[in-house]
Amino acid sequence: LAFQFVLTFAIWLSYFEDIPHAGIRPRRLPAWLTLHLVLQLAIAGTAIGVSKLIKSGPLDHPPASDILEITATLAATYLALALLGPCTRRVPVRPLLVLRAATALAVVAVGIMAWLIDWIDLAEGVAALTLVAIVHAVLGVRLDAETAVLTDDGAGDDVAAVPG
Repeated sequence: LAFQFVLTFAIWLSYFEDIPHAGIRPRRLPAWLTLHLVLQLAIAGTAIGVSKLIKSGPLDHPPASDILEITATLAATYLALALLGPCTRRVPVRPLLVLRAATALAVVAVGIMAWLIDWIDLAEGVAALTLVAIVHAVLGVRLDAETAVLTDDGAGDDVAAVPG
């Protein structure tokens, strides 16, 4: 339960410290909406996968393949966040895009290692994925502070950037 809480908080922090404040670029609303749907489904899938830990008893040993479900949905979460960035008014786009794409790759690498290494069980795999999410959240907040958000001039054109 602790892993699920911390993982959920890290994802929440990554999203709410950036996307709502950054706004939507003109003409990017369809992509923004689609990516939000993907993001919501991925977060729900991650929560469902991690909830298997809560349902299992202390002597149960959930199959190692369960980590693949969590890995896929968590990687999709960070990939959706990465693609949402260019739909916002935050500039420059590249730092957060690279961080989120790298986090998606790190999630896949950690998840596959947790699946392949026999002595790592589901709880340890989720702990490792949670650590990746925490590192991402910390780095994301730092990068948010180093970027700016374009403002709208009222005619739908982006103008001067405001910090963070």
